[in-house]
Amino acid sequence: MLFNSIEFLVFFPIVVTLYFGTPHNLRWLLLFVASYIFYMFWVPEYALLIVLSTIVDYVASNRMGAFSTKAERKPYMWASVAVNLGLLFFFKYYNWVNENVTSLVGTSVLPLSHLILPMGISFYTLQTMSYTIDVYRGRLKPERHFGVFALYVSFFPQLVAGPIERAPNLLHQFYEKHRFDYARMTSGLRLMAWGLFKKAVVADRLSLFTSSVYHEPQAQTGVTLAVGTVLFGFQLYCDFSGYSDIAIGTAQIIGFDLMENFKRPYFSKNIEELWGRRWHISLTSWIKDYIYNPLAFMARRSSKARKHFNIIIIFLITGLWHGAAWRFVAWGLLNGVYVLLHVLTEPQRRWFREKTGLDRFPKVLAAFGIFFTFSIFVIGSIPFLAKDLDDAWHIFTHMFSGWSLDALSAFFAQTARTSGKMNFVLGIIGVTILFVIEMFQERGRIRDYLDTKPAWIRWSLTYGLVLYIALFGVFDHDEFIYFQF
Repeated sequence: MLFNSIEFLVFFPIVVTLYFGTPHNLRWLLLFVASYIFYMFWVPEYALLIVLSTIVDYVASNRMGAFSTKAERKPYMWASVAVNLGLLFFFKYYNWVNENVTSLVGTSVLPLSHLILPMGISFYTLQTMSYTIDVYRGRLKPERHFGVFALYVSFFPQLVAGPIERAPNLLHQFYEKHRFDYARMTSGLRLMAWGLFKKAVVADRLSLFTSSVYHEPQAQTGVTLAVGTVLFGFQLYCDFSGYSDIAIGTAQIIGFDLMENFKRPYFSKNIEELWGRRWHISLTSWIKDYIYNPLAFMARRSSKARKHFNIIIIFLITGLWHGAAWRFVAWGLLNGVYVLLHVLTEPQRRWFREKTGLDRFPKVLAAFGIFFTFSIFVIGSIPFLAKDLDDAWHIFTHMFSGWSLDALSAFFAQTARTSGKMNFVLGIIGVTILFVIEMFQERGRIRDYLDTKPAWIRWSLTYGLVLYIALFGVFDHDEFIYFQF
């Protein structure tokens, strides 16, 4: 079920009404049933994979809880990881391996030709694995209530595209008695509306232009490729962060607090800040805690080269997590190189700032850092956005060529023919509104600011946002981009 669909518009109010009318001891059951209904709107059979992961991790964690040492718990931890990664690798990477093997040997040798990727498998797999690993490490006691644990795995607001929650943050909330809270409801609805604005008004409106550009990049001019790449960067961010906002707002209305997943990443002053604290926070913190930190611990007495190599490794894994294709590998490695270069050149950059006196102009440095970080991140996203590496290479090598006034005029004429001039203008207006509001949020949470204003101002702005979405949103029920991951 899509957040931007009529089905969800009916489904969610019913769930909220039933939730607050259900006795506390049965609410977990209501949410559990609702979560599986939400998921099974897609391919019902693939809900069996969630059931399998749930059973395996529940049994493994409770068996680990019976032992006091890591050595005794280790076999159950590895059994859980093997099953979860086995399901993920089979359903997510089988097609890619099959294609590469077939290309290499010249004939199909694997038995299955094509598998449909189960929606959300990359997200709930990491969520269950973090739980099992935390139990193994002794940082978390195993959950004894099977139904509550099954709900933790399948909780519908963040099931198919995150945030990737952690058991210490979410599990205990299923035991708390949530009373209807008007302030939480209004705050959650505003966040949901803001997420829908990002998705329907910005991302899906921009896609009318960017899809035509990236569908056949060889037919585009350099101006079109450059503008399409920049706008695709905003589309990607608004599509994914829009989902996260709706998920967090949805959970907030019924009393649950989910972790923040995006923190205005395009205001990052360097690439390390973007990846470390602002972009897809639930994934990057997961990779840090369960992959990078163990690698760093093993390499604590190793050379700097080994530690730097670990950066490349985690970005390679990040790329592969996003998709089974060489373009995702290239995207991950490219961002790994970005971060590594940032780490390696810090002494030189600090020396340059001191010698030139730029340290006396922090606002200038911040503005340049934001512009530079946004530029390299969007350019580095080309492999992520393109259909394949050939298209990505063409865009890389042609987006800065052929710029002229005639090319600019041709760009506007072509835009009017393909996506429509009004669609393009509305997309730019949406990006502008996004930029202004997020610039304001850099100074403080806008929801906290609105809470200090009279009710008529708060509701006027809320209704104005809803009206703008209704008038200028695109409602073709496009899937969120991250559903494919």
